[in-house]
Parts: sequence; structure tokens; C-alpha cells
Amino acid sequence: MGSKRRKQEEVVQEVPAPTWPWFVGLLGLLLAIAASSVLVLKQLDLLGASLPGCGPQSACDKVTNTAWGRVPGLGWPVSYVGFSYFLAMLFAWFGAREHVSGWIRWISRIGALASFLFIIAMISLEALCPYCLIAHVGNLGFWIAIELGPSSSADHARRGLVPAAAAFLLSSGVVGIVQMQQDDARRIKGEAIEEQQIQEMAEAAIKAAEEGETDPTGDGPGDEPVEGDSGVSSSAELFTGRYLLGSEDAPIKLVMISDYQCPDCYTYENQAMSLVKGRDDLSLSVKHFPFCTDCNRHMPSNKHPNACRAAWAAEAAGILGGNDAFWEMHSWLFEQKGRFNQNTLNAKARELGLDPLEFNSVMRSDAVKSMVEMDIEEAKDLGIFFTPMIFVNGIELKWYSIPSSLTSAVNKIAAAIRSGEDDGSLQAPPMAEEKYLLDWQGNRQVIFPSDDHVPLEGDVDHPVTAMVWVEYNSDFLPKMEAELNRLRENHPGIRIGYRVYPVNNICNKRVAASINRFPWGCMTAKAAKAAYIVGGEDGWRVYHEWLLENGSGIRGERSLVDGAAEVGLDATLFQEALNGPEAEAMVAQDVRLGGQVRFRGPPAICINGRHVPRYTLEGHDILGTIVEAASRGQ
Repeated sequence: MGSKRRKQEEVVQEVPAPTWPWFVGLLGLLLAIAASSVLVLKQLDLLGASLPGCGPQSACDKVTNTAWGRVPGLGWPVSYVGFSYFLAMLFAWFGAREHVSGWIRWISRIGALASFLFIIAMISLEALCPYCLIAHVGNLGFWIAIELGPSSSADHARRGLVPAAAAFLLSSGVVGIVQMQQDDARRIKGEAIEEQQIQEMAEAAIKAAEEGETDPTGDGPGDEPVEGDSGVSSSAELFTGRYLLGSEDAPIKLVMISDYQCPDCYTYENQAMSLVKGRDDLSLSVKHFPFCTDCNRHMPSNKHPNACRAAWAAEAAGILGGNDAFWEMHSWLFEQKGRFNQNTLNAKARELGLDPLEFNSVMRSDAVKSMVEMDIEEAKDLGIFFTPMIFVNGIELKWYSIPSSLTSAVNKIAAAIRSGEDDGSLQAPPMAEEKYLLDWQGNRQVIFPSDDHVPLEGDVDHPVTAMVWVEYNSDFLPKMEAELNRLRENHPGIRIGYRVYPVNNICNKRVAASINRFPWGCMTAKAAKAAYIVGGEDGWRVYHEWLLENGSGIRGERSLVDGAAEVGLDATLFQEALNGPEAEAMVAQDVRLGGQVRFRGPPAICINGRHVPRYTLEGHDILGTIVEAASRGQ
């Protein structure tokens, strides 16, 4: 009896959890929070320059722009959700202490599964974002710590739940508010751009109506460009489509330059077709710019391997079946998105009432290929950078900068035309030279510090300064240097300085670790700085010239030291400087400033603090045109 009573009075005590799993879990959460918070700040544009290892074309950028990197429905980066989740778990972890509640355990398992799948996705995409990886490894460490700890008693089941929920909701709310503010700022900027574009397009239509001008898309194929003093009016003759949907007299004239495998082209094609079918004041004309090396000599790679065949097929259908056949084939090709073969093309030709043998013969003819190639060259003359390139009444509609759809923009243009707002004469799109100038003028200005380690050649009183970022090992550098020599010849006294931007992850974390084209990039960049440390401006200049001539052949430290000795620098002092902290710090500063400029890669050039996105155009001196504008303070 006494024994039974003692058993009833017995109190079962929880076994204290070991402290080390709790600290392991805490460390994992802190790592995850740190990494995800950096990603959040990057996505909210609160870090200024691009994040090291997370710039354009990096693994981070690649992951962010896939389905794995966005929250379905909202389109916000998943790092927002990850950050809020990790913060909530931190509050729950402190609340639970050594007593792991069942709800924490199960939520951590779901989170661990998500991290595991995300890591698999990054591996399959060949895009190991370092910050994502740290966050997910930290989360997996947190989950392991939970599994190693004991379960809590019923008394602790809800411990930490309220603070965790509050932390998740509060952090999500703050991030969401900041994101909405950023979206509003972009929307306001886009609306200002859109309003200006719509005004110009309406003015062009009004001017055309008043002067009785003809369709700005031209009279037919083969119009040759007419050179004018401004470089603007010539494109009116050049800008032409061979087939037209809608009335020739429509006051709103839409011209699209596209690629049948381009996703954005497909989106705007659908909008344009819906507009034409529902309006009588709009006409549509199209031109080709396939991202395919089979017909486009300007393409470095075969990004859309079926795009040229698609363009040839559309033109062949037009030649054999007329306007209606062209547009039917055009729409069908967009729906195929490049997934067609000769059999499906033949079947479509039969459906259009065309003989497949004749269709194939015309499709492969020199005449059709010349038509497509002519479109490509016209697009290059107009400064095409990517597709689609959309013009309304001769004015480029910068769809990537405005918040509204093509439908909304056309509606606003129609309303402006009906109201007769403002007269204007701009109707023809600017040619490439003027577009390149406008692109430079539209870039933000970066103020560079006055650096002792970046000598500036030229007249100190010259109004124009060109700052160049170089990768001395690159084969592209001689082409840039040829452009700079032309500047020196045509604009005596212009100030030119060189900074380094090694394309190597060892010293430039803005470069993806998978890019290894220039294994000696960091050492060569430090060598240029070592030449300045040892020999001053004169030493740097002679060594710079040596690097311009020999940089692409650098194979190690020995060749760099031998080059220094060859130009008269003390080899021993040079080697010490090459491996010293001062040269490394100079390289780091150049890389940081390059990140602020936000170019895609070297060689890159800034004129008076504004990045020049494109500076080569056959038959034109683009840099000279920009320098002249900069000299005038434009």
C-alpha cells in the first residue's frame, strides 16, 4: 500500500536538454538571418552598388529570376519570406529554450525540406548563389539541432508561438511596405517616361495629319536610308514593314521588331493583335531580328536556333499567299515558340493553300534571306539592344521602363490625338547614333573620388573625362584602345584614366565563381597598381602600355615581373608591391566603383561619370559624338 502511494506521488521530471544543440540551432538561425537579410537589402535597392557575387549574370541573379526565386502571385523575391521565417524561428527558439515544442519541430522540418529542394534547384541550374547557400545551410543546421533535442512537455507546447508569429507578421509587413514604396517610386518614374513618350507619339500623328504625310512605315521593301544632317529624318524612309494589318490611314502606327522565339515578343504580340482586331485607328507592321546565327551576323551565339527559319517561313508565306497568309503564318509561328520542324511547317503551308515544295523552295531562296537580313541591318541602324523593339508613330515605346501595358499606352495615345494636344514634328525614330547618345544621357551620373593611384592623362582644364575599366587579359581590350586613340586624335587634351576590373571571383566577388576565363586577372590587375607604387605615373604608363600589348598572354607572376623589368622597373620592389596589401586595396576600390557604375563587364567606359552602354557602331564615331555633347554640357 505504501509502495503504491509513493508511486502515485512520484513526479516525473523532464530530462534537461543538453545546451549544445540549442547553441547549434542559434548559430544556424543567425547565419540564415544574416545571409537572407543581405539578399533582402539587395532586392530593395538599399545597398547602393551591386552586392559582391550577386551582380548581373551571377548565380544569385540567375536564381532570383527563376520560378524558384519568386513568391507565386506576388512576384516578390523568396528571400523576403525566408528572412521573416528565420526571424520568427529565432524568437521561437529563445522562447522555447531547451524545450522544443512539437509545432516548432514540424515547422522546422517543412523549412528544412524547402531548403533541401532549393539547394537541389540551385545545383540543377548551375547557379550556386553564395548568400542563398549560407541561408539554407544555416536552416538545415537549425533543423538538425531541433532533431537532436528532446521534445517538450505539454506545459511548454505553446511556448514561443506568439512571439514567433508576431515576428513573422511584423517583419513581413515592414519588408512589404518598403517593397511597395519602391514599386511606387518605379511606377511614378515609369509614368513620367510613359507620359513623355505618349505626348511625342500623339504629336507625330497630329503633325502627319496636318501635313498630309503618308504612312511612316514607307512605301515598300527595299527603301534605302537617306542620310540627313541630324541623323533622324533618314529613318523615316528606312523604317518599313512589308505587310500591314489595319488601315494605311490609321493615325496610330505600330511597328514591332521581334523574334519568334522571344518570350517578351510573344507577350506584346498578343497585346498588339488584340488591339488591331478591336480598333480602327491602329495599324501594325512587323520586322525581324532573330537571335540566331543562321541569318544574324550580329549574334555571338545561337540563342534561338529556330528563329531564322521562322522568319524565312513567314516571308515565304507572304510571297506565295499574300498579306493574309503572312499574318496567319506569323501568328502560328509565335504560338509554336520555336517548337516546329519541317513536317509541321509543311502541314501549315498546306493549311494556307500553299504547295509545300514551292513553299520550301521560296523559304530557302536568296530573296527571302535578303529580306530578313535587311530587317536585321535596319534594326541595328535603329540601335536595337533587345527584342521586342516597339515603335508607335516612330517613337520607341520603352515597354521595359513604363508600368502600363501596350493596350493602356495605345488608349492614352488615341485620347491625346482626339483632343488635338500640342503640335510636333518628331515622327521618324532616331537612328542608332542618336539612340546611343540618348542612352548615355539617360544614365545616372557617378561622382568618382580623386585617386592618386589613377593617373589622368590630358589637359586638366578639358571639360571631358573618360574613365575606363579594363581587364588586361581580355582580347576585347585592343578594340577599346583603338576607340580611345581615335578620341585622343580628334579631341586633343581629353582626360583619360584607367581603372581595373578583373573578371575573377578571387578579388572581384561581383563575378560568378563559375566564370574562370581569366585565371590571372586579379594578379594582372595588382601588377598594374604595383607599377604605380614602384614607378609613379611614369612607371605606370610604360607598364600599362606593356600590358596592353602583352596582357592576353599573361600566364603567371613570373611573366608580370619580367615585364616590369623589361620596361625599367625594379623587379624586386615590383614583386613586393605586387604581393602587398596596398595594390590589393587599390584593386578593391576600382572594383567597388565599377559596381556603382553597373556595367555588365569590361572593357567599360564612363564619360563625365555616365556609363556609355554601347560605343561601337560601324561607320560612326559614337564616343566622339558623346564627347562633343559632354563638352557642350549636355
